[in-house]
Amino acid sequence: NGRSSLAPGKAGQAKDGSSRQSIKPASGRPSVAPRPVERSSSMGLDRRSSAFGKPGTAKPDPRPLSDKNFFNGCIRNIIAYASTHSYPYALSPKVLTSPTGKDFAQLALWLFQRFDPTLKALGKVEDEVPLFFKRLNYPFQLSKSALFAVGSPHSWPSVLAALAWLVELLNYDDRAEDAAGSQFDEKQRSERQFFVYASTTYRYFLAGDDPKAQAADDEMLGQFRERKAALLHSNQALKQVRTQAAAALLFNR
Repeated sequence: NGRSSLAPGKAGQAKDGSSRQSIKPASGRPSVAPRPVERSSSMGLDRRSSAFGKPGTAKPDPRPLSDKNFFNGCIRNIIAYASTHSYPYALSPKVLTSPTGKDFAQLALWLFQRFDPTLKALGKVEDEVPLFFKRLNYPFQLSKSALFAVGSPHSWPSVLAALAWLVELLNYDDRAEDAAGSQFDEKQRSERQFFVYASTTYRYFLAGDDPKAQAADDEMLGQFRERKAALLHSNQALKQVRTQAAAALLFNR
């Protein structure tokens, strides 16, 4: 559900700012940017969406938004992510405790660009930000009214929690890349391969991009078939060796 238009994911950059192959747009990450409302068919309402509930059905938020520890935890997680991914503006607990409209717009745009680097600017924040989260199937309501006075004590906790949710998605993507870059034995490589496949198709699900999801499914199925064929070939070769060894034993008796 990226955007030149408007996750939880990310401009394809490593923590040092260099390009990195991953499931990011550089290697095929789809845009999750909101399209005009009339193009609702791209909103991810496909065969996969049933696993995540129906988009647009607001649920009561069970998170303790008014709890100081939860609030500060969201701030720490966002700052930790921003500080390791070259956030270009000053960001501190003080800023995230009561941000200005400009502070929020800069942070929101930067996080959105982690999902879609083609996004250059936001239009009306109160319009585009809720639509962005809706396209990601954010499970809770993010109202326009909360964004009119974004840094107010009444509005900010729910908005901060939404940004922290985005950071969780992006951190998940980082973990997938870390797994892909590690060296494992055959079993672990298979598990890593499936993990990367699952995270990639999840991105496509979020974007409502069934063709790319189907292509990823077909690619994984092809790899399984190739592996099966290789195992069958190896098994047949071992059988031939065993037959030849048995014949040699009989001959030498």
